Amino acid sequence: MFFENEKYFSYLAACREFGIKVPIIPGIKILRSVAQLRSIPKTFHIDFPEALVDEVLNSPDHVEEIGQRWAMKQTEGLLAAGVPCVHYYIMNDTQAVVDIVKHFQK
Repeated sequence: MFFENEKYFSYLAACREFGIKVPIIPGIKILRSVAQLRSIPKTFHIDFPEALVDEVLNSPDHVEEIGQRWAMKQTEGLLAAGVPCVHYYIMNDTQAVVDIVKHFQK
């Protein structure tokens, strides 16, 4: 799980450097609440980009829209870089993922 594509690409490069050849599928979580700014890093030991945190804290009533837009931007970047697939951490939130997948089926 990551919120900056560069984290995935750096991890992928390090794995390849060590000779790991298996597919490494990027995992995206769509931010859904302000509380997740605290819970996700604590649970998954990751960090959020400052730009995402600032945007959410400046518009907390729009966190779901911001999270979906951020995930869409990440997906676009990953697909443009040639990543063959993307995994979404749904966690009981199917509609946001369905919306993103529909966007890329056009």
